[in-house]
Amino acid sequence: MSASSPRIVVIGGGATGLGVIWDLALRGIRATLVEQGDLCHGTSGRFHGLLHSGGRYAVRDPRSAEECIRENRVLRRVAGPAVEPVGGYFLALPEDDPAYVRSWRAGCEAAGIPVRPVDPAEFLRREPRANPRVATVFAVPDASIDSFRLAQQLVAGARRLGARILTRHRVVAARAQGGRVVGVEVENAQGRVTLDADMVINAAGPWARRVGHVFGVEIPMVLAKGSHLIFNERLSSAVLNRLIPPDDGDILVPHDVTSILATTSLAVDEPEDVEVTEAEVALLLERGEALVPGVSGRRVLRAFAGVRPLFDPEGSPGGMRDERAITRGLSLLDHEERDGLGGLISIVGGKLTTFRLMAETAVDLALERMGLVAACRTRDTPLPGAHSPDPVPLHLERARRRLGPLYPSVLDRLRADPAQGALLCECEQVTVAEIDARAAGSRHMSDLRRQTWCAMGPCQGTFCAHRLAGRVDAPAEELVEFVTERWRGQRPVLWGQQAREAAVGRSLMAQALWPAGAGW
Repeated sequence: MSASSPRIVVIGGGATGLGVIWDLALRGIRATLVEQGDLCHGTSGRFHGLLHSGGRYAVRDPRSAEECIRENRVLRRVAGPAVEPVGGYFLALPEDDPAYVRSWRAGCEAAGIPVRPVDPAEFLRREPRANPRVATVFAVPDASIDSFRLAQQLVAGARRLGARILTRHRVVAARAQGGRVVGVEVENAQGRVTLDADMVINAAGPWARRVGHVFGVEIPMVLAKGSHLIFNERLSSAVLNRLIPPDDGDILVPHDVTSILATTSLAVDEPEDVEVTEAEVALLLERGEALVPGVSGRRVLRAFAGVRPLFDPEGSPGGMRDERAITRGLSLLDHEERDGLGGLISIVGGKLTTFRLMAETAVDLALERMGLVAACRTRDTPLPGAHSPDPVPLHLERARRRLGPLYPSVLDRLRADPAQGALLCECEQVTVAEIDARAAGSRHMSDLRRQTWCAMGPCQGTFCAHRLAGRVDAPAEELVEFVTERWRGQRPVLWGQQAREAAVGRSLMAQALWPAGAGW
């Protein structure tokens, strides 16, 4: 191995894996990242979008609380347009346990989380939809973060420095010699590809245990499904947290013009177990009433779920002990020390809030094992995404933060051809120019949805899915898959006027899909 050209393969294209490839790139190492699907198609793209202050874990999980507040400060500084510094409140109702409130304040102080008491009357002036019965309120430095925008920034930065990122490449086999990993085999639509490696970093989130099996090592994990509801309006200006031990439906997070009510916690067997039931929807709405009375009567765009990858060394592999009792702190596994297999490191647990710290921790160990020295620079290096000083056309105003590093090229397209300004998706203000610019990287409809928010607005693809398919020449089967996924998130939240609107939309979609979607 040449010290000047180490070969490192990163497995997993969620926030942590992308953080690792960005960290390596800044240290002057050109690595390769492989992802079985699209970037952030797993947990990183299926969470409530809360950039934690750490307050949620101040009592039961102090290590995670400390990690969260440290990384909260870093990401506000370096993540640019992916972070919206909305602030947050923890609120207690008269029936809530005052002893827990005292423990919570002590835990926040110990973790270094700034907490400021707020007069309930002042709080209600700022948040008029919040529960008027609130008895105690504290302000904390919560924020919201958009993982899709974050992913685009990380990719742009890493690629600019020479990183290679391969999506839709699944790891199917490992190559080892003399008790050390020397490469991996990955499979894509065209066949198998072999990647030589001096070090492999497993950052596959809820798939980390499966990846471990490819290398013949066991990673004890519990998978916990968290279900969420996304509303068609901004119900609060700041994050609202119930000041009780973490429970179902106790967080409301504002995002752009929407809100996300979160979350449940249910142990599941597989990372793909993300179906949301009507019972979970009902539970979230019931619990959400304590934060915002009347929330159960608000328009719900869709329900969705993600799977938390919890490292559980105390349980049996695939065990099912109380998932809320498992730390959300990060865990770094050195498989040379743990399993006698050199050249493999796994980074598991953690949260999106701590992805940068997880990446730094993993890369530090990887370089140490390879005998290399290079300082981490991600704490102080802003991610790409600063906007051009040129004025933004009005029809792109909602998209300017989403565009990030892509903004200059989209603006160039608009200047060269005004027809590129036509809206392909009215709900999210996605133009033909943005789709054409992004399609240079991937023409898959689901990839473009995550990158642009196309079909994620009120109509859920009713009027734009077929336009998107036509623009990128998607096969009929891909369009059917696309609208079926949109429908899956709507199905658990259909009642009253929403059910009537969805019936019209489903009818329109079925007609547009015929005959490819016969039976849909």
